[in-house]
Amino acid sequence: MAEARDANLGLWRNCQATTTAAPPTTLARTTTPPAAVAPTTRSTVAVATPCTAAVSNTSPTRNATVTVRISSDYPSATASATAHYKTTDTTNESATDSSGNASIAFRISSATPGYRVIIDVTVAGTSRCQTSFTPVG
Repeated sequence: MAEARDANLGLWRNCQATTTAAPPTTLARTTTPPAAVAPTTRSTVAVATPCTAAVSNTSPTRNATVTVRISSDYPSATASATAHYKTTDTTNESATDSSGNASIAFRISSATPGYRVIIDVTVAGTSRCQTSFTPVG
């Protein structure tokens, strides 16, 4: 029985020598509890409150003035409106009042009859809305 034990001890020493000759491998283990891990499915994104815009006349004649009426949740903020005519773009600005409302006027001169003029409105640099008019002959 002593011979068997000595033989097993010899095998163990051979394995130990082989294992210790190679550099040890370290496995990283996370010990942070799951509750401390930040959620990866949620993100915080600033969402702009939408504005509304409407024109005073959807079918103006030559040289008419069209007023864009704007409503938003941004009091005392800059409001800008860009009218996209067939051959040019025109931007006008105003400030909203204490209720977040503003009016911006456009003199349409000789805008192309039948061409729909889109007006893009921005309030406080983030809130966006749109309206339009189509000049008549």
